[in-house]
Amino acid sequence: MVRFLKFMSQEMYFLYLEGVQRGPYTVHQIGHMVNSGIVRCDAMFWCEGLDQWQPVKQLITPKSEIQRKRIRISAGMVILVGLLALGGWAAFPALRQGWKEQHQVEMTPSAAYWRARGVLREHLGTLSAGAFSEFTPACVLFTESEAAVVDLTVEFPLVGRTGESARWRVEVKYERNLKRWTPSGRLPQPL
Repeated sequence: MVRFLKFMSQEMYFLYLEGVQRGPYTVHQIGHMVNSGIVRCDAMFWCEGLDQWQPVKQLITPKSEIQRKRIRISAGMVILVGLLALGGWAAFPALRQGWKEQHQVEMTPSAAYWRARGVLREHLGTLSAGAFSEFTPACVLFTESEAAVVDLTVEFPLVGRTGESARWRVEVKYERNLKRWTPSGRLPQPL
């Protein structure tokens, strides 16, 4: 008897399918039928208290529709984050330079130059806001042991006047197994 009353207390729905009234069904059952493809979203349902038949899509949101919304939101978020990153990348040359100074994977003079700049910035710490001279192949000397000696010129801005230049020699080595340039272990030397 208790089971019967519990069953009757649940809201029951009827479906109108292929010209025939079917049911009663619970929302859970209708949802399963819609998500299984047995019942289409444009099928009609009715329950006690409704004046007329309504489309099932007002009762059930198919899982495919929920997933599409999630994908749209996810794709939109990826695009937004990408645009913000691209805008920051374009607006802040220091970000681009910092990335280049830390992520050099080729064994080329240009890559050695950029990594040497990063090593010198790390060495100088808070005074690292200097402007580096442009890369020239002449400022990089390769040694036999997959290492490079890089001569850098840095201009440090001073308040109210032109900056002072300083020259530094930085040694970096290429770690073939890591495919990247690393500090050689020797501190950068002023020239």
